[in-house]
Amino acid sequence: MSVTRLRPADLAAVKASHPIAEVLARMGIRPPRGWDGASDYRVPAAALGLPHGDDSSGVLIKPQQNRWWAFHAGIGGDVFDLLRVATGVTPLRDAAAILESAGPITVTNADPTATLARVTSASERPELSRTSAGRVLAINAQAWHYLTLPALAERARHYLHGRDIDVTALEAETHEPRAGHTPAGPTGLTEYLRRLGFGDDEIIDAGWAIRRPDHPIRDRYHNRVLLPFRDEAGAILGVTGRDVTGTAHAKYLNHPRTAVFDKSAALYRPSTPDLDRNATVIVCEGTLDALAIAATAANAGASHLFAPVSQSGLSLTDRVAPRIFALRPRPPILCDDGDAAGQR
Repeated sequence: MSVTRLRPADLAAVKASHPIAEVLARMGIRPPRGWDGASDYRVPAAALGLPHGDDSSGVLIKPQQNRWWAFHAGIGGDVFDLLRVATGVTPLRDAAAILESAGPITVTNADPTATLARVTSASERPELSRTSAGRVLAINAQAWHYLTLPALAERARHYLHGRDIDVTALEAETHEPRAGHTPAGPTGLTEYLRRLGFGDDEIIDAGWAIRRPDHPIRDRYHNRVLLPFRDEAGAILGVTGRDVTGTAHAKYLNHPRTAVFDKSAALYRPSTPDLDRNATVIVCEGTLDALAIAATAANAGASHLFAPVSQSGLSLTDRVAPRIFALRPRPPILCDDGDAAGQR
């Protein structure tokens, strides 16, 4: 195929003929051992030169959608975007030419996030010094109030029930909803926060909205059940959002770093009862796993015997691990998924 001039049909044909797993293999980045050829898997962000901080979530590869998502960098896309991030090549015709060459691809880009930002007009990230921590906490509290209004909380319960998670007893213990849900419209939360007097910059800095060049501000989370990260006093620091459609680039979307939230230091605890001295701490890979254990314990009247926690994903940083060990003297149980990533 000639790639001097690409029509939409040409782009689609190039993408379809170059599966993302094969493109990664040409970069020397291979799927985990035992991969079944179809399931989602993760690769290290460093392999693509992407920033990763203390977050080991890496880059999610979705072979069946031929797309990818880098959690820490907050960027993703198709095989063209992957190639441009890895090599710094931005014109589509040049990226297509590399794909069509069928040879090895060298990861050479020194600034991959800047390259993709130029290509996709990446959304504005929170500015940590623009809005005070106190103001961010106030926005968070109001955002969570809105996202757990009766109708939205009921939508969250309905979704959880479909996952065999009954939070009725747990919510009776805690006297508040354990999960929220996004509104139907793309700006419902933003408009609510505006009516309370919060400015657009403040809402962005609190992590609840995104804004792109030449595009209006809109909510960050759509079609997701939301689970909160709290501090020791119960204040909302941020959330993680679980996709309810099955079509999102990322199954889970974590809150961006703000003046009060940093995922490398965040610990999700769905229940905080007075624990028995011999209570068992259970470290889960997923937040829904932790919530399921907490809900089951509450239904059995045993919340004081179990402390499920999660850092939301495969991360377990040096900032969070000491907090887990401090919960109770007994060694914690590690409860990860049975796949290769979970075993690692």
